[in-house]
Amino acid sequence: MGIFSFLKRNTDTLSRSIKWSEFGSGLTNTYTTEDNDLYYTIVKRVATDVSTVTVNQHKKDKTLNTSDLLSVLNRPNRLDSLSNLLYRTVFKYYNSGNAFLLLDYDDNNKLRAIYPIDYSGVEVLKDTNSENNVIYFRFYMPDGDNLVLPDYMVIHLRANDSDNVLAENQNNKLNNIYNLIGKSQEALTTSINSNGKISGIFSVDASIDGEKLKDKKDNWVSNYLSADNTSGVVATSKMENFTKIDMNYNYLKTEEEELLESKVYRFFGVNKNILTGNYTDTEWSNYVGNVLNPLINMLEQELNFKLFTEKELRTQNYITISTAPLLSTNLISKANYYKSMISIGAFSPNDVRAMEGLSPIPNLDIYSITAGGTGIQVTPDGVSLTDNSIIGEGSTPPDEEVKK
Repeated sequence: MGIFSFLKRNTDTLSRSIKWSEFGSGLTNTYTTEDNDLYYTIVKRVATDVSTVTVNQHKKDKTLNTSDLLSVLNRPNRLDSLSNLLYRTVFKYYNSGNAFLLLDYDDNNKLRAIYPIDYSGVEVLKDTNSENNVIYFRFYMPDGDNLVLPDYMVIHLRANDSDNVLAENQNNKLNNIYNLIGKSQEALTTSINSNGKISGIFSVDASIDGEKLKDKKDNWVSNYLSADNTSGVVATSKMENFTKIDMNYNYLKTEEEELLESKVYRFFGVNKNILTGNYTDTEWSNYVGNVLNPLINMLEQELNFKLFTEKELRTQNYITISTAPLLSTNLISKANYYKSMISIGAFSPNDVRAMEGLSPIPNLDIYSITAGGTGIQVTPDGVSLTDNSIIGEGSTPPDEEVKK
């Protein structure tokens, strides 16, 4: 029996045993990225970029290469890789202002999988009989069932500009603009397709068979609607009549449409050049810092809060999400970035190799630090290769914070 089937079966038991009170307003997940082409293009770009990040686990001052938790984070469930899960989660986040992931634990309270939650509606509830202030999410599933989960089993990403537990659908603020852009695009399409438009209706005040009617119409069109009719004069008999139909469609000028689209770009904080690929390093850096990093940091904080106990966090057990693949836009910029980070002791050569997907090289886990004009090298444990002293014991090199 799957995890969702098990949880659905136990939802009834949980609902009967708890006295509920509504804690947050209900939310319906109705907006989809297919509703607007520009919106879809922007969200697809953000989702694609977020899906390139990597997850690291740290224990005290060491970065773990392998662990059971890392295995789950890199392969959250049988159907999703980390990249797939992140891509889908970003779409859900933008579609409703909220995205939810289920943390699935085994009987020993060990994380074994992470699943995306597809829902048609959700409520936030609390147990009025409980003193531990646990909050619950009740998800209304597309198949008609509902699923009740405590908040500690749910990773919840929500739009930052909301004071409520559930964020509102941010796209509601842009619906008028989306509609105007959509009408503009529809009018343009109709105008292009109207090259074979109907110019009018030719009628004859008599009952004649279809073949003769067609001949009369063809002769009339040839004589009066073709380019040969230079006079522009049309003659009809008492039996013939022509009613003109105006098929001209008005649509927004390019300048007006660009103004509407610019409002969408500003709302998402995405420069148009990011989507076209003609961006500068500054434009890319602003995009990463203002659009991607807030979303990634939110996910990182949720993972740490939900996956570790307070004691584990105090003893420096935590997750980090590396955005190194997003920091540079080209090889030269990336090389300069790595060089500067190595020169201040932030990265070792093997750190750089790991970010580029390369295997480590023995003896290259060295951090070179310039302190007071003097170059020193230390190991990840803080041992100086110059005099075997432990950096950080007794004194700290000036202007440098050495890894604790």
